Amino acid sequence: ALMAFQSLPTPTILQRFELGRIAELADVKEIASAQADTILTTSPTHLLGLALASTAANMRGDATAREAFDRRLIASATSERARNLPEYQVTQTDLDSALARARRNLK
Repeated sequence: ALMAFQSLPTPTILQRFELGRIAELADVKEIASAQADTILTTSPTHLLGLALASTAANMRGDATAREAFDRRLIASATSERARNLPEYQVTQTDLDSALARARRNLK
C-alpha cells in the first residue's frame, strides 16, 4: 500500500493523509512526518495535516511537538471545518478522533 501511494504523480491532500495513516500502521515515522509536513507547507491550518503531524510527533516520541500540533489542531478546528472541504467530509470520523485525542493530551 505504501508503494502504491508513493507512486502517485501528484497526490492530493487526502491521499497524503491516507499515506501517512498507512505509514503510521507500518510504523514508518519518516513517511508520516513527511506527508504531514507537505500538507502543512501547502496549508498551515489544514486539519488533516495537523492531525497527522501530531501522530507523527507522537511516533517520534516528541511530546513538545505533539502538544504544539494538538494546540494548533484545536485552534483551527472551527474555522477549518467551516470551509467544508471534501476531504473533511470523507475523514470526519478521523478528525473527530484526532480532536478528542488532542483535547485529552492537553488536559
